[in-house]
Amino acid sequence: MASLCDGRCCEDVDMPYSVKHLSSPYLAFADKDFWIDAVQNGVYNEEDKLWHYNCRFHDEETKLCTIYEDRPSDCRAFPREGSCKYCGETNPELEREV
Repeated sequence: MASLCDGRCCEDVDMPYSVKHLSSPYLAFADKDFWIDAVQNGVYNEEDKLWHYNCRFHDEETKLCTIYEDRPSDCRAFPREGSCKYCGETNPELEREV
């Protein structure tokens, strides 16, 4: 089955933290160093109260992840529930766990 994914979720990574907050020694979560390195040009959206970033590991031309085999756990688990809001795909790795 062909993938419907076109990588738009990597073009709009949203999280509740700014790069400044991510860099705080008081904030701890898995793959923190990866996210500090990955996100760039964050824009805060007042409506959804989230920071929106483009992942620097997303290749805009091929629409593929340049570090796919080594991507962090958050990327492997996306989407955690339901389907992607962009392409509608579900996470096959999570489906195997059920």
